[in-house]
Amino acid sequence: MIRSAATLLFAACVFALCVLVSACSPGASTSRGELGSADDPVTPEPTVSIAEITVPSNVVIAPTPVPDGPQPFVIATVLGETGVLAPLDGPALAGVVAEIDRLNEEGGVLDRMIELRRFDTNSRVSVTERLAHQMIDDPPDLIITSCDTEFSLPMLEVADEYGLLTISPCAGDVRYLTGGLGERNFTLGAPSEPQGALAAAVALKQYGPTTIALRDVTSPEAIAFCDGFERAFRELGGTVTYRDEFSYDTLGPLEDRLDDRVEPVAFITVCSHVPGFLDGAPAIIQMLRRIGFEAPIVGGNTLDEPGWFSSVPTLGELTFVSWSSTFGNDPEDRVNDLVRRVQQNGETPGAGVSTILGAETVEAWARAVEAAGNDSLDRVAAALGAFDDEAFSTGEISFVSGARMDLGRVFRVLRLINGELTVFSLEMTED
Repeated sequence: MIRSAATLLFAACVFALCVLVSACSPGASTSRGELGSADDPVTPEPTVSIAEITVPSNVVIAPTPVPDGPQPFVIATVLGETGVLAPLDGPALAGVVAEIDRLNEEGGVLDRMIELRRFDTNSRVSVTERLAHQMIDDPPDLIITSCDTEFSLPMLEVADEYGLLTISPCAGDVRYLTGGLGERNFTLGAPSEPQGALAAAVALKQYGPTTIALRDVTSPEAIAFCDGFERAFRELGGTVTYRDEFSYDTLGPLEDRLDDRVEPVAFITVCSHVPGFLDGAPAIIQMLRRIGFEAPIVGGNTLDEPGWFSSVPTLGELTFVSWSSTFGNDPEDRVNDLVRRVQQNGETPGAGVSTILGAETVEAWARAVEAAGNDSLDRVAAALGAFDDEAFSTGEISFVSGARMDLGRVFRVLRLINGELTVFSLEMTED
């Protein structure tokens, strides 16, 4: 009986070995299908579900770790970090980042941290449109949109349709005044025309009642500033002795026209911007000085890009209206602290014209969240829309009668003389 059992065991082993050898032979059937000649196609291995995997008893599959504490708020920036919008959206982004860092250092909002997600549109409308539709299913708590409404419009339309919340740091589109862009689309910017009117009053008092108005048609903001300036200047008794429109690609003919006008004026109004190293306003001012105009230059916040000042050696006296001073001498310590924080961050652009507005965008949202008491978009949007003389560094903000922009804001009048920049005065635009 013992020999028989041993014989059976030996036979069983031989049989198992034969089966194994057969399985490994070239003609064996495998999970990849029948392998024939080298020219035969190979069937891909089918997907294996987690349930089919045998886990060794000494291995434990752990769940995905979840951070301790409440989930963070999410703010998404959809800005032109590169491309033509970079000089305007970039400084705003720097302010956004600095303010989020400050709030997180102080414990966040409602004891929740703030997570920032940056999306660069490359200053392209098509990219903005694609990003807008990606945010529908998992909307952030706040979307910060471009300072140029034409580039941010796809995002604003999606936000209006799906009930998302957006704030632009410095869009000046008048459609925000009527809520025509959607009841949850806000801006902390202001129209350019009231800023022009403010500049007219300051210039008339400081310099006198005559000016030449030069209008750069490549900058809608600068043209709107000039419209407000000219209208108010004439109403105040001033005289525009000469008016010209141009683009910075056609400065030659402008120089010829100006060269024929030799009568003195109290100051020159330059309604332009700074699109490149020496394009736009810098080139215009260089040309004016070269042909003999020595009068002070007056302009709006489209001139507020400090990198070009030293590039014009004959700059002379320059007065312009802007939201703040980014030179560390602003009357508000809040602004100076913000500028220092931005300068210490090597991952964002430097401080500029829109930096304070970027910071106040986050600050305004945080106040609305605290007033709402939770992260409900309905409640936060309602709290934001209920702002009534809410005080910020750039003035008191109210969103009344469905408006999503406030007209009455505080601006700095900055003056540059002999390389020294001072904050000449603080002025408030009319509601």
